[in-house]
Amino acid sequence: MDDPHAANIGIHRDSMEISSEDRFAALSSIEGEHIGENKLRLLLKNKLAPICYVWFEPTDMMDIEQGIMKTIYVNKIVQAGCTVKILMADWFLQQHFKIGTDLNKIRDIGNYNIEMWKATGMNLDRVELVWLSDELNRRAVDYWPLAVDVSRKYSMEKMASYYRNRTYGPQGLPAAEIFSPCMQVAAILCQKADIWLFSMDQRDIVMLARDYAEDINRETNPAIILHNNLPLLPEDPDLNLLRYPARTLFMDDAVVSNYNHFVVSDG
Repeated sequence: MDDPHAANIGIHRDSMEISSEDRFAALSSIEGEHIGENKLRLLLKNKLAPICYVWFEPTDMMDIEQGIMKTIYVNKIVQAGCTVKILMADWFLQQHFKIGTDLNKIRDIGNYNIEMWKATGMNLDRVELVWLSDELNRRAVDYWPLAVDVSRKYSMEKMASYYRNRTYGPQGLPAAEIFSPCMQVAAILCQKADIWLFSMDQRDIVMLARDYAEDINRETNPAIILHNNLPLLPEDPDLNLLRYPARTLFMDDAVVSNYNHFVVSDG
């Protein structure tokens, strides 16, 4: 990360040393749904280092899917010769009822997540970290008109359907949650990406972005890789390593953090 230019030279060199089919196989090994698979195959034939964006929202409770599995996926994308950019979508964490709107605090949480990726072996020398809050400050003229246009094309009922927490508070659905999908679509479409990597639980937002792009006759749309979510662990009353029964393991749970020697392979 200290010398992105040198890293890009390395990516180009690696891309020339492996065939486009091998690069395609590396990306195809990410299990899930691939939208635009033929476009992806053609892209790898014609471009040595396509730009792949990875969506990530900083979290104060990173689970093993966001930590270990994300590391595996990013390393596979690097292996395929892509220029990888992780979009740290810090702006959206302001809606967290405990964390609030302090972007400095949110940035600290994101940096903590990055340290976890380092510990699990993510090839961060080949990765550029892009903070959405910085992008919004630099390119407000691109983001906000696009987000507002999205909000004009869809109903409030449709936007409310994307609300993740189905349990409303005493005041009902927060108004910020109505506009949040519009901002997510803008954040996706404003990046100059050849490929996007999302988790499967964000498929609805991805399809909303594609629907909007088709509606405005957008000429170029990236290929999409949606990686599978890990299944929830079965409830076990004797398993005290889980912070929440029947959910998942978190990166700072004892069963994970005790394995400091753990190294993620490319396989």
